[in-house]
Amino acid sequence: MVRHNNAIPNGHFHKRWQKRVKTWFDQPMRKRRRARKRNARINRKQPMPCELLRPMVHCPSTRYNSRIRVGRGFTLRELKVAGLNQTFAQTIGIAVDVRRRNKCVEATAINIQRLKEYRSKLLLFPLNRKKQKEEMKKPFVPITKGINEPIRSLAKLKARTPTKEEKEFECYHYVAKARAESKYLGRKLRRKRMKNESIELPPLKKVRLHSQDMD
Repeated sequence: MVRHNNAIPNGHFHKRWQKRVKTWFDQPMRKRRRARKRNARINRKQPMPCELLRPMVHCPSTRYNSRIRVGRGFTLRELKVAGLNQTFAQTIGIAVDVRRRNKCVEATAINIQRLKEYRSKLLLFPLNRKKQKEEMKKPFVPITKGINEPIRSLAKLKARTPTKEEKEFECYHYVAKARAESKYLGRKLRRKRMKNESIELPPLKKVRLHSQDMD
């Protein structure tokens, strides 16, 4: 019976927990099964690499950007410099990521070097089955796995005394000047072009950079 303003009893006690519980007792056997399937896939695709070639990228955020890991795919710019295109690269086991952008010259150079090294070691067989068998008779070293080994540790820079040039270098003024030049480059080029065409130019206003313009 309901007494005063109390909640109506509505207990659910017949849950049949034994029917709904999920266990993980097959985890060791699943591990072995995955290993067998992986080895079978390697043998089936022999001598083709079992995994796609992927780039080395820096982790996001300031906290982890010094760490390098395996990325999703190479950019179109990296493929172009390495002498490849997107369609052909995907047919020879190279992963492509059209969304990633190159922001670091050093990282771009490393990935381009990876592509060139992979291409130099790659042996392409003809599509004709008879010619393939002839090529297979020749001695070669197949690249089956380990092409995306992550870089475990980076060489850390040792502490040193800054040089005289580094002490005298004013970073803030250098960055402010570079920003100002990039901002007013179009106006300078326009005035130069109009001057060559002998057109009267309005007086150039002096622009003073404040702290707001630097942000």
